[in-house]
Amino acid sequence: MKATATKIVQTLQDAGHEAFVVGGAVRDFLLGLEPKDYDIASSATPSEIEDLFNHTDAVGKHFGVIIVHLDGFSFEIATYREDSNSSDGRRPDSVTFSTLDKDSERRDFTINAMYWNPINDTIIDLHGGRKDLENGIIRFVGDPYKRIKEDYLRILRALRFASRYDFKIEEDSFNCIKMLSTSLWRVSSERVYNEIKQILSKESGQKLFKEANLHARIFGDYSNYETRDKSGLSFEGFVAFLLSSQPNNWEKALKALQSAYIPFKEKYGEYDAGASTIEGLIGYEEPSDDDDINLEGTEKIEDEGGDTSSNILD
Repeated sequence: MKATATKIVQTLQDAGHEAFVVGGAVRDFLLGLEPKDYDIASSATPSEIEDLFNHTDAVGKHFGVIIVHLDGFSFEIATYREDSNSSDGRRPDSVTFSTLDKDSERRDFTINAMYWNPINDTIIDLHGGRKDLENGIIRFVGDPYKRIKEDYLRILRALRFASRYDFKIEEDSFNCIKMLSTSLWRVSSERVYNEIKQILSKESGQKLFKEANLHARIFGDYSNYETRDKSGLSFEGFVAFLLSSQPNNWEKALKALQSAYIPFKEKYGEYDAGASTIEGLIGYEEPSDDDDINLEGTEKIEDEGGDTSSNILD
């Protein structure tokens, strides 16, 4: 896959465009891990990308994303862009094609905002991502308050990356996470569940979850570690069931999550009973490492509560 990604970058550069591997692939490469996928950012417009490759999908063309199929792999090639404000806390209201500098500013964490040129093996790192990677730091790009308000799921993504790599969350970033955590009601329970399952699978993640007060904010009575909820599960029991691979335990854990999460959404925002169902949660998929678009106009992490018509931006 790496060889094919390099081939795509070479094709774009030979045509006179800038092109880099970006995001999670660069982070994992520097950590000595094998990337699961390779996303590419380029100065080429969507139409120019389509002209250069024979097999493409234009599902995200309006937002500057073309899917290229080559050598049995699929790659997302995104035109450099800058995002407008996010009025719903999930996606930008509009995008404008731009430069690499502006493209980097819209990304979530510094460790995910590095651009690697596989042709000459150089990395463009405008936000200190490599240093943060070496020091084991999760830090939002630029203003953490603004980054979180662009997509509130980034609160949980920060905890997931920190628990996965045993990193620390930078102080200002963590303070903003605690400050804005009540706005997680804007995110569908499907996406919340998929992140939480990864976070709570490690003791470090459970500790971070409590330090950020998310156990109280999201799970209410579970925060006291007592069996008070109508589901009959304590917080400890909820975590155990959540991490179980047994189908009967999955359903019970998912019901526990929803019974806790619905009051949270009712308290802090608007709850739509038809938007998030247990049936929708049971089809679990592992969250993506990249904070960007995916196939068929849906978010990489998960669909947004049944609204997938324009859900393609981080």
